[in-house]
Amino acid sequence: MKFSQTLFSRTLTCFQPSRLAFSHTFETCSRSKRNYVALSFDKRATRPRLNTYYNPFQLHSHTYSSVVVNNEKQVVAESSLGSVVSKTNVKPVVEACPLFYKSCRDFGLDSKPMYASVSGKAYNNLILHCIKRENFDLAINLFSEMDEHKVNKDVVSYTQMISLYTKKDKIKKALKVFERMKVVGVKPNVVTYNCIITALGRAEERKYFLMALDFLKEMPKKGVVPDVGTYSSLITSCGRRGRDGMAFDFYHEMKKKKIPPNNITYTALLCICEDNKLFKEAWKLYLHMKSEHIPLSKNMYHHLLRTCVKSKQLSQGLSIFKEMKKNESIELDAVTYSAVISLYANSFESSEDGFDKGIGVYTEMKRKLINPKIFTYTALFSLCKKYEKYDEALAFLEEMKAKKIRPTIFNYEILIDLFGSSPSRFQSAFDLHNDMVQERIPNHSYIYDSLIRICLTHNQIENGFLYYEKMKAEWIKPKSNTFNYLIQLCTKNSISFLKEYESVSSFSTMMPKAETTIDSDNHNTATSEKEVIQAKGLKTFCTTGVNLFKTMQTQGIKPNQDTFISLFALFDATKEMGSAFGLFHRLNTKETALTLPCYVHLFSLCEKQGQIDDGLEVWTKMKEKSVKPNTACLNAFLSLCRKTKDSDSALKKAMLISDEMKSRRVSFDLYSFNLLISLCKDEMNFPVALDFYTEIQESGLSPDASTFSNLLEICNTPHHLEKIVGLLTEAKKTGLQEGSKDLDTALATKQRDLDLKKATVSSTDNI
Repeated sequence: MKFSQTLFSRTLTCFQPSRLAFSHTFETCSRSKRNYVALSFDKRATRPRLNTYYNPFQLHSHTYSSVVVNNEKQVVAESSLGSVVSKTNVKPVVEACPLFYKSCRDFGLDSKPMYASVSGKAYNNLILHCIKRENFDLAINLFSEMDEHKVNKDVVSYTQMISLYTKKDKIKKALKVFERMKVVGVKPNVVTYNCIITALGRAEERKYFLMALDFLKEMPKKGVVPDVGTYSSLITSCGRRGRDGMAFDFYHEMKKKKIPPNNITYTALLCICEDNKLFKEAWKLYLHMKSEHIPLSKNMYHHLLRTCVKSKQLSQGLSIFKEMKKNESIELDAVTYSAVISLYANSFESSEDGFDKGIGVYTEMKRKLINPKIFTYTALFSLCKKYEKYDEALAFLEEMKAKKIRPTIFNYEILIDLFGSSPSRFQSAFDLHNDMVQERIPNHSYIYDSLIRICLTHNQIENGFLYYEKMKAEWIKPKSNTFNYLIQLCTKNSISFLKEYESVSSFSTMMPKAETTIDSDNHNTATSEKEVIQAKGLKTFCTTGVNLFKTMQTQGIKPNQDTFISLFALFDATKEMGSAFGLFHRLNTKETALTLPCYVHLFSLCEKQGQIDDGLEVWTKMKEKSVKPNTACLNAFLSLCRKTKDSDSALKKAMLISDEMKSRRVSFDLYSFNLLISLCKDEMNFPVALDFYTEIQESGLSPDASTFSNLLEICNTPHHLEKIVGLLTEAKKTGLQEGSKDLDTALATKQRDLDLKKATVSSTDNI
């Protein structure tokens, strides 16, 4: 810069410099960001050296544009570019291109009319100046003025407009400009393709992303070689759409083509790893960058830290944090420390000192005079939630308010969940919600979901429905989970109702007092009245749940698997066989896949109603849908078989189902074997019952009183005295009814009978 300035100054002392000399000097000043030097040269240019050689010349327009492009600050500087007084017939710019001249004056770049023709480069630089200042409308008008005054547009002109429409998210207009430049014969370069690919990558519609891929294939055909900017734009676009696999395919393609990735590429890849919890891929990128001695920016480190947080990788995250502390070029901030606190809050490791270490990070942050941000307190609340630190969480909330940092709805959600999980302090969750309302923080559906779930957990059934009414009053649209919790509230309500009416005595305490003496007829009448009230109550709860499901469908909320599980659980609790199978058949017609808990509730309902044929239908559908049963299904079906009237048929069906369950590797528990033995007892099939008893011992299970009781009932004949004594001895060894006189007496009696039988047989043999 100094050499150019000195050379030009010497030229002025001896000769009248040409327009080209002025232009090159202005351009040198522009690249060096020395606008004031360029302007001082311009003033000297207006002063002719020799009158004899004076012939006023016209400055090149790109001389003026060199000053325009680098005048980033709106400093009003007097400039007389092109204002050489003279006797020339050139039309003033103020008349030829009024918008251009006005824009220059508005930016403080000129104060006198110019007698210079304006080239495309001058327009391009002024348009770029407008784009940098986000004065998009002026840039668009300047681009239109170029056509009006027949100023040639080059590839830079069109590329800048594509970039402008990209920033404004006007994809269709960017495509229109791109197609227009092809029509007028302007060949796009790699920068143009990068801009249009970036524009298409920002769009949400899938068709635009496919167009971006088509442009990538088109580039080699047009003689344009994709560069690092092209692939970086595509990788970023893949990240927005959750296509992490395709993003890494582009990364590997770059490496094959020996295109070195830059910071934008690595940052985009690490951002994708963070969003999709791809810890292994992120760690490979990190190790590759370390091996290639590629310096990591603070933004890259933050992406790595947050990936460790989401993937629950505590040790690796702490190693990143230590490396950041050693790197003198990186200044740690609130984002860094908040991410480290979140590491302790989200990690799998829950050591006793985990909370203290997380608080230690926060203490170090305050010691370095780094002010906590809203996300810092979010991390602290999450830390308190993991380690169930209720008082500390409230203290942080007060500290937050003291620093005049307004809590967000997400902060309150964490706190409500924290207190809602405590059996003794769940009422504080409701108080926190009231505090949130007082702070004038708008409610949201997931806050009400949390509150209704807390009511469900702690049997606050009325409060749960009250929160639902508040949602409707505030015009907050419920989600699918909201209705799922409400249907579960109906189920819980019906279960509580049944417990209150499970015996005649409890029923009588709730009825008005009548005569003190109750005969058998009155007792039967009370029992029948009890059953009627039970049926009506259960019907009411079931109707409420079904109406909630209908409301859900009316509002266009799609039910999920939890919805169907909640409905079948409600039908199971309220013994609504018809409603359950009506829904079951409708879902099968629509080919809606049901999960295992739905089938378990259907089996349980069939077992309560003693409908074995319906149970077999459910079992057949399970096999058709390839749903693997579990032990609960097995036990429900075996219990159903036991309730059938035809014991022989029941045992055969039970044996058939149990064999199928074994082939599908369903584990049998002690209750399963006890049900099978009880079925054998009904048929008095002692050999099969003994086989099941042997399976119990081989499975490592310990028989209980029910096992021995059923077996003893089957073999309670003189023909099985030896087996009876063996079973009684085994029962005594297992510690069942230890010290019981009944067991000892029974064993002594049966042992005496067995000894007597053996003696009788022996004497008969001797005779």
